Amino acid sequence: RVDAASELARVRSQFDLWNSALQTLDPKKVAALYAPDAVLLPTVSNKVRTSPEEIENYFTQFLQLRPFGTINESDIRLLTPETAIHSGVYT
Repeated sequence: RVDAASELARVRSQFDLWNSALQTLDPKKVAALYAPDAVLLPTVSNKVRTSPEEIENYFTQFLQLRPFGTINESDIRLLTPETAIHSGVYT
């Protein structure tokens, strides 16, 4: 049986992992967090990125802004023991 509280905490921690990668200002470290078949809908571009190279390229540009994310609103849905959706608003 899955401990929901532990799983919610684990999913929440993924944002912190991503945000920490942003702070390195290394696009390779950030891009490495994405699955090989990931689709990135970027926040400061209207071009969808669909390959690891495109995702890294996006972060090469985005990291020049020295971003730091703060979660303002969060909703986590545990779909299966291996799948969750973490949606919300961050600034």
